[in-house]
Amino acid sequence: MEAFEWKDTEDSEVDLAEDITVALKEFDVLATSAELLQVGRHPVVRNRDILGSHVTHTPSFSQQNGRLYVFEHINLSSMHINKAKERAGWMAYMFDDIRSAHKEAQTYSLVRPEKEDGVEQIEYAKTMLRGESTVINWSDENERQGFLQERKQVAA
Repeated sequence: MEAFEWKDTEDSEVDLAEDITVALKEFDVLATSAELLQVGRHPVVRNRDILGSHVTHTPSFSQQNGRLYVFEHINLSSMHINKAKERAGWMAYMFDDIRSAHKEAQTYSLVRPEKEDGVEQIEYAKTMLRGESTVINWSDENERQGFLQERKQVAA
């Protein structure tokens, strides 16, 4: 991987996942505290298998309260734009496959936006994600807080 210089891309994905995890913990909606596991609570869980129409997927985060909510993250600020394009394609496929099996499912792409607009591969990635999910700009305080508030309401 280092020969292709993809290690930095993977590190940035881990950093974004950690940022999301910390925020969910701060809002007390991540399934790590005992009180969230009480009957009647619907916490966000990490890496839960979800059966799609064709395969079983393991999205980074999901939540269920009658309706299934699926969240995956992507760092579009990566210097490795082809890797971002590939990840966006995988995410779009996963979202589509899950929604085919769970008609009421809502899907979200938690995005750290790119540094520059207009790069063909990044524009392609953003278009795919918008077509298959609600895109949340994790760097935008208002979007992030709105998403976290929604998670808290669904968990209650």
